[in-house]
Amino acid sequence: MLAKVLASALAVGTVAGCVPTTTYRNTGLVPAVHALPWDGRTVPAGSIRVEGTFVASDVVENDFPEPGDTALYVPHAAVEGAMSMAVIEHIELGVRVAYARFTWADPSAVGTMPLVGNPTLWGVGPEIRMAFPLGRGSAFAFGLGGNLMNYRIPYAEWQVDGSCAPSPTCTQGFSLVEQKSSGHITLNLAIYPSVAIGPGGRYGHFFAGLSAHSGFQNDGFTNTPANDQVQDAGIVFVGAAGYGVQYGALLASVILEMPITSDSDPIEYQPGASFTLGFDYDPSPGSPAPSRNPDPAPE
Repeated sequence: MLAKVLASALAVGTVAGCVPTTTYRNTGLVPAVHALPWDGRTVPAGSIRVEGTFVASDVVENDFPEPGDTALYVPHAAVEGAMSMAVIEHIELGVRVAYARFTWADPSAVGTMPLVGNPTLWGVGPEIRMAFPLGRGSAFAFGLGGNLMNYRIPYAEWQVDGSCAPSPTCTQGFSLVEQKSSGHITLNLAIYPSVAIGPGGRYGHFFAGLSAHSGFQNDGFTNTPANDQVQDAGIVFVGAAGYGVQYGALLASVILEMPITSDSDPIEYQPGASFTLGFDYDPSPGSPAPSRNPDPAPE
């Protein structure tokens, strides 16, 4: 029995020793770095596209953080929606929305403090998509897309306090100083070359490429109080490959992605994926059935 108690005490001490001893700990809930949820093709001119996307991502938890290291929560699951219109052939303009909850997120480092009240992360912004055929009747197309999302990011500051009673605002020997939210603009650009399978893309198309997504960081463990606990951390590149298909008006695509990060980055990401389901609709009367191949070869 004594051996078990000593082993438990040693384990607790080991875990506690992984977290730096500082006066303040900052935290926040930030968007995951992920590939642009798009299949690299546009709908026919005049058509409207409506989509919903489930995004799955993961981070590597920093087991040995040091003063100044990032301590943020990143959603392992998020939902997004997009609506766009092909204003001319090969070009769509639209808007995207994104949503996640604190309970859907994982910490980027041991000792990351929580956010109180299960706050939400949401964003909205314009999006553009362009897909140009590489020659008349070619199955190949070059896709270029991107968006600018304005996210409302919840964040909090905690201060060491050995006298407060355990509660949602007092945990791990720290008491909550403040919890607020701030606006941050996030960029996501993607280059997606694609190749159609079968006549007119009858069997869908494969695409692969690279996304560039804004990253985030903070001063998670510090002895200095801060005004805004979340800062931009430059661009993170994400390799992506996927498959898209259309059946009538129904659209579906899946993406497997690999963020290019390491343990020297503020947040180290693991491989992720997204699944998109939607439809396109041509509001003009007597419109023909939609085709995803930019320039289908003549019969």
